[in-house]
Order: sequence, then C-alpha cells, then structure tokens
Amino acid sequence: MGHERLLNWVTVCAAILGVVAALGTLPLGDAVLSYSVGIGAGIAVLNLLALRRVVRRMVAGGATGRATGVFVLKFLLVIVGLWALFKFVPLHALGLMGGLSVVIVAVLLGTLFGPAPDAGQGEVNAKGGDGAVSGVSDG
Repeated sequence: MGHERLLNWVTVCAAILGVVAALGTLPLGDAVLSYSVGIGAGIAVLNLLALRRVVRRMVAGGATGRATGVFVLKFLLVIVGLWALFKFVPLHALGLMGGLSVVIVAVLLGTLFGPAPDAGQGEVNAKGGDGAVSGVSDG
C-alpha cells in the first residue's frame, strides 16, 4: 500500500500546484493565461486519476480487454477535448502546457519528498510476481 500513498500524495500535490500556478499567473494581468494554466492542470490531474484507475485494473488482471478499451477511449477523449478547447475557447498555449506539466513536477516532488513505499515491499509485476525476470538462467 506504500505505492498507493505515494500516488495519492502526487495527485494532491499536482492539484495544489495547479491552483498555485493558476493563481500565480493572475498578477501578470492576462486572464486567458491564468485560466489556461488552470484548465491544463485540471486536465492533467483528471488524466492522472483515470490512468491510475485503468492501470490498477490492468495490473489486477481482471477485465484486461475492457480496461484497455477504457484506456483508448480516455486517450481519444483527451485528444478531442483538447481540440475542442483550442477550437472554441481562447487559450494561451504556453499556459495550457504549463498546467499540463504540473503532474511531472508533482512526480518529481513525490520522488524527493513523498512517502516512501513500505520496507520490504518489492516491485510487483502484472502477473503478481516479485519483479524477478523468469526464464533466465545464470549459466
């Protein structure tokens, strides 16, 4: 469960960074920049939450085909949503990219300052193993 704590920490950190970044651009006097950062951060955090859910289902092994379909559908929705935003809403492209990047900064901060996984907890691969490479001999 240490990995879940870290992912929760990263998600909350990304949301906070998004709010701080959007509010931090307000003094620049460009409202389009500020709401573009906020929209980008919102998309990034929602995408992170959706990815966590889909990957959790895929790793658990249940309904892998359905989880893959949801993953592809989510990807297409993000692409169509971004297209619609750029088509119908005046956005600042760099502000949107800045907002989208809050998850990257949150992952970096989580790696440096977030909760560590529980001691003795090994990496778990998709088949439930301990992460060791199988079928490889030493000699």
